[in-house]
Amino acid sequence: MRLASTMGARLFRNHVGLADHRDPDGGQRRVRHGLAPGSSDLIGWTADGRFLSIEVKRPGWRPAPLWLASRQAAWLRAVASSGGCAGVATSLDDAGQIIAGTSHGAMAPSA
Repeated sequence: MRLASTMGARLFRNHVGLADHRDPDGGQRRVRHGLAPGSSDLIGWTADGRFLSIEVKRPGWRPAPLWLASRQAAWLRAVASSGGCAGVATSLDDAGQIIAGTSHGAMAPSA
């Protein structure tokens, strides 16, 4: 996120999940949190105001056929096709290129 700041962008950690919460009356309920199912790990905007979405993966990661059909991949394609900057970062260099809008990192959004 420091890299984004040096480039004039803003990024926020987005944790998507499901949690069980106990109500004061002793009941229990499930609560979804995060932006949306499949939304990326880092969400924000670029220096010129475009929506920014970065999925973070371990170094050396490459998209498998099942991942390409996942909600994460669909999210990245939707952001990119709507004019935002989106991609998968396996390194700071990938993240910088996604923020700059010059690359989609380890995954092309049309894949």
